[in-house]
Parts: sequence; structure tokens; C-alpha cells
Amino acid sequence: MAKRLTSFSRFLITVIIVGTLGYGIWYFLNKTEAGKRLTEEAKKEAKIKPEDIDLKKILPSNQ
Repeated sequence: MAKRLTSFSRFLITVIIVGTLGYGIWYFLNKTEAGKRLTEEAKKEAKIKPEDIDLKKILPSNQ
């Protein structure tokens, strides 16, 4: 006697899955040795320093 999921339920499940994947990727890149090595290699290849990145120019302002 299975019933169909409502639109909200499907949306909630999707948000939970996407959030879990995002957190997993963040955790891997920031908390594991392999992720830190990967990040450092990417920085070397990009030839840019993290302190040179100005997020105010990249992200649109909400004003």
C-alpha cells in the first residue's frame, strides 16, 4: 500500500542528498590529507595565492 511522495517530500529528499554530497566534498577537501594535497596542487597550477582572491569582486553584492 505504497503512496506517492508529495512535491515537498521529494524536494526535501533532494536538498538532503545535495547537502550531504556538498558536505562530503567539503570535508574531503578540508579535513583529509589527500584533499589538502589536491588543493595545494591546484593552487600551484593556478599560480594564484588564496590571499589574492577578493570575494567582494567575485560575489554579487546584495545592496
